[in-house]
Amino acid sequence: LRLQKELPGNYALIVKTHRFARNKELDSAVTYAAEYLQILADVLITDYSSIYFDYLYFRRPVVLFAPDLEAYLSTVGLYRPYETIPGKLVQDYDQLREAVLTTDIWADEDYIARMDRLWNEQMAYCDGCSTEKLLTQIGLLPRKTARN
Repeated sequence: LRLQKELPGNYALIVKTHRFARNKELDSAVTYAAEYLQILADVLITDYSSIYFDYLYFRRPVVLFAPDLEAYLSTVGLYRPYETIPGKLVQDYDQLREAVLTTDIWADEDYIARMDRLWNEQMAYCDGCSTEKLLTQIGLLPRKTARN
């Protein structure tokens, strides 16, 4: 990939397309699932994927690569305006390269504070017990009482 060739030697670009993507030939040879790779990633480059919210946990830079933003907005749409989502919105290759190389400048304390606000707004109830709560709610698990 062009970006990998133009990044300094201490950068490694790992590409994982969506599991339903047609262009699987773009994927890196790394076979780990994206959920595992994000633990190691210093920067996430994504488009409209929900992996953004998974990665939000790490409070690290996110580059929102959306070269087709206008078309996407007119056909699919977003839950919230991209301008309200912490991250560096880029729409072409040159902006993408620049964003990856300058995370130390734009991913500052204000950026982290915006991520924290979004986390508290969207993810505050994520406590690792969602399945248990659902199964209890639909009656497949007993409700906890003071005795159990």
